[in-house]
Amino acid sequence: LNVEPFKAMERMRHVLIVCYDFPRISAAGVIRTYAFAKSLPLFGWQPLLLSGQSGFPEEENIEASDGPLNCLKFATARPSILAPLQRSRGARPEATDEPVFSRNDIVKRVERFASQLPVPDGKFVWLPIAVQYGLRIARNYPPQMCLSVSPRPTAHLVARRLGRSLRIPWVADFALPWSDAY
Repeated sequence: LNVEPFKAMERMRHVLIVCYDFPRISAAGVIRTYAFAKSLPLFGWQPLLLSGQSGFPEEENIEASDGPLNCLKFATARPSILAPLQRSRGARPEATDEPVFSRNDIVKRVERFASQLPVPDGKFVWLPIAVQYGLRIARNYPPQMCLSVSPRPTAHLVARRLGRSLRIPWVADFALPWSDAY
């Protein structure tokens, strides 16, 4: 590992960029985030990327096609707290040979409640994980600014909380209107 580029980073101002979908090239907002992160060093800002994604095949990774970014990238674990309860509305389960268990009213109410939760988007459970991880990043690489990129509105909520907690400015790039997000 060549540490020279990282030593130069220490002299620049850090900007913590929050983009849930980075580096998946097919996700909205990733190309914009990549362009920001690539050009910010020209203006004296060293990006630190906080994402909820990692481990994509090379053909889906923007850095494989457009070149690697000279910045630190941090990916949190994918949240899966409500994954067993997610289902498409109106879809009927397929018939199986397995016995069907009846559900009581409490379980039905929890499922109904959970199906309504994905507001502002389906990644809202990433919020506490990302904020905690962002604060850990800030201890080692104190940012002077926080930047969030849509279309995942949860990224804006993460950056807002980080900005307030760290008492630094927060810049929100609303690439898509909040009402159109997933």
